[in-house]
Amino acid sequence: MNGNLTLITKFRLRFANDTSFDAPNFNKFTPYGVSKEAFSFHQSKRGCMKTLKTTWCTLLFLVVSPVWADKDAANKAINQAEVLIESAERAGGMKHAVYLMKSARDNLNQAEVDLEEREWTDAEIAAKKSQRDAEVAAAKADAMKAEKAYADLRKSVDLLRNELQRKRSAQ
Repeated sequence: MNGNLTLITKFRLRFANDTSFDAPNFNKFTPYGVSKEAFSFHQSKRGCMKTLKTTWCTLLFLVVSPVWADKDAANKAINQAEVLIESAERAGGMKHAVYLMKSARDNLNQAEVDLEEREWTDAEIAAKKSQRDAEVAAAKADAMKAEKAYADLRKSVDLLRNELQRKRSAQ
């Protein structure tokens, strides 16, 4: 900005002492010796092209970004499904919910195939199904463990109750 001001100041000082210079027409010219009308047309044309380029870039970004978002969402869903399947296996899903774990693995494999085929929406759907199957398998495994723990506790309580009754009857 400062460079432009000094250039304009030099231009005006150069022509201030020139007697052949037409003072009323002084404001019609820019520092480059081009009329203001021509300069402003050039600037508006340049601005229009810049706006047009910006618009095209924005449209291209808006068209391509959902594709990237779908791919990212599919990858994220597949990663979450893998983690949930591993968690369900650690919880004992293969022992208590074999069918659900097989379904989760099959859906995960299908999601990976869909991802390779660039069917990102189908990959995400298959991965979400895999997640749900793994979650249900883990919940079923936890429920079976809780039932077993309850049965063991109930058996212990019954054993203690029988022992207490035997001691009372022996007295």
